[in-house]
Amino acid sequence: MKFVMGRAESAEFPDYVKGAFRLPCSEHPEGINRKRDTQIYPHHQKLVMNSLVYGGDISECSPAKITDGVTMLITRYEYANLFHQMTDWYNVFVVASREKILGESITFLFLDGHAKSGLDDAWKAFSAGSGFLRVKHLPTSLTCFQDAFLMPVGYRSPVDIHGMTPQSKGCRANSHISKFRDQTVHVWLQQQHLIPPAGKVKIGIIFRRDYVGHPRSKGIASRKFTNEAEVQNALRGLRGSNWEVELKSMSFETTPFKDQVKAIASQDILIGAHGAGLSFVLWMRPGSQLIEITSGSYAGRYHFMYYAEWAGVGYTSMNMGGGEMINVNTEKLVDLVRPLAERVHSNR
Repeated sequence: MKFVMGRAESAEFPDYVKGAFRLPCSEHPEGINRKRDTQIYPHHQKLVMNSLVYGGDISECSPAKITDGVTMLITRYEYANLFHQMTDWYNVFVVASREKILGESITFLFLDGHAKSGLDDAWKAFSAGSGFLRVKHLPTSLTCFQDAFLMPVGYRSPVDIHGMTPQSKGCRANSHISKFRDQTVHVWLQQQHLIPPAGKVKIGIIFRRDYVGHPRSKGIASRKFTNEAEVQNALRGLRGSNWEVELKSMSFETTPFKDQVKAIASQDILIGAHGAGLSFVLWMRPGSQLIEITSGSYAGRYHFMYYAEWAGVGYTSMNMGGGEMINVNTEKLVDLVRPLAERVHSNR
């Protein structure tokens, strides 16, 4: 990444010309109108759709030029952000489920030109062994695909805040999310939702750290807690009549992805400032709890409240006001955590 720092995002999306993609079939009349609609094919995906030509000769596809198995063609937006990659992964899960290929290995072909990110390992895990390709690494001659899917962009995912409908926002815990959680955590990532031992309530708190995640990043994290030690000491001192807290402080900026999921999957209560890391709530154990600490304009954003409701996870918001740096009121936090700890412990 250090070689492309400062590069504009527009430079990371290739220009696809007519004929870049070919299909050995005729175009459906309905597709002609649909691909003109930017609400269906937004941004760079529209360029991909307009580059399609139909009626190609498959005799040119010699075995050496064919990518075997299933390939999903994906254009990623905000590719280093967990929330936005979660929307892509949910799309993968939905398409794989519908096409009955959930148990198969899948090759992901990135149609974008983004740099490496800390989430690349997740894509490798979700491929079940096939890994991913970048379009710039394809041969300059013809490449054929045995079975390919052009995937919807994350901005059009059912779990993206922009794609939510009034009906979906009101959904409670449902089988779609539980199956997504089980597939990602247990199958693709091979982790387990471990029940803490008797007498323990596991609380995880996410601390945000400065980190350069992509070429346009300034490397300075917002919404950091100014009193981290005070917060940790207050939570460690929590006890009930038959339980005590086991606290885990977490910073995920440089942590391998599987280790992040392993840490999250075992928590009874997750605490963190509004930020992409709270997207993990979709994969938390049903009956666990999320406390989102908000400040300033972030208090009006409800991404993770919806995620928690869909996942069957309890949700509590704690608004601290102020700006980008957050001084947590530890007394208020303890007052919120104590009854939640009692609840998760008694419900085991």
